[in-house]
Amino acid sequence: MRLYIIRHGHVTYRRGTSLDSVPPAERSYLPDPALTELGRKQAALLGERLQRRAVPDDQAEPVPNDRSGFAITRLFSSPMRRALQTAQPIATALGLRPKIWLDLHEVNGVKHDEGDGRGARNFPGLTRAEVEKYFPEYVIPGDFPDAGWWNPPPEGDQYLARLGRVAQTLRAMAVNSDEHIAVVTHGTAASFLLHALLGSEDQERLYFNHAHTGITSLTLGENETALRYQNRVEHLPDDMLTGS
Repeated sequence: MRLYIIRHGHVTYRRGTSLDSVPPAERSYLPDPALTELGRKQAALLGERLQRRAVPDDQAEPVPNDRSGFAITRLFSSPMRRALQTAQPIATALGLRPKIWLDLHEVNGVKHDEGDGRGARNFPGLTRAEVEKYFPEYVIPGDFPDAGWWNPPPEGDQYLARLGRVAQTLRAMAVNSDEHIAVVTHGTAASFLLHALLGSEDQERLYFNHAHTGITSLTLGENETALRYQNRVEHLPDDMLTGS
């Protein structure tokens, strides 16, 4: 199985901003920000890039070691707003219906620190009704809570187990499979997911950086994991490269 791990597009975090200082309709964007205009452009270019097929119409066989082809067959996304928005142009370009995968969310979930001394507070994230309204093309999992997918106790180091579960599920998908699967996630989550897939336990000293909409690819087999490349951003011009 071919796996593509993708970071979301550019966002602006407004840390230290009081909820009372912004209109009620925009308050959910503080803990769960949307893509900026730049982020939307990055995502659009990413969709165009991923639309390229592994075997052009005029070729009977793939080019050996060709890294330009993708042929993605399934697309998953974190439930966070910025990831869902990044996956939209990918889904449109590839003619796929993306599925929300709750465990792909960023480390520590949906939090915001207003800078008032209380520290970071949990927020519920998008509700099922909001996803149905703003992202109607998405497949929503049955365990997606109606009132919002996030608001548990602090995650602590449980993110290691969570992203380990993602890795185990991907490995199970890879058994006797020639699918090409893409997951849209987040910078820190992507790094820990790579550690889990590669069997590395040096998460604290080794960080796999991903620029916004950066692509990492692996080949997964029943008894094999091969890192093909990490953090490719050829789809972005130099003046649109962020988060590197």
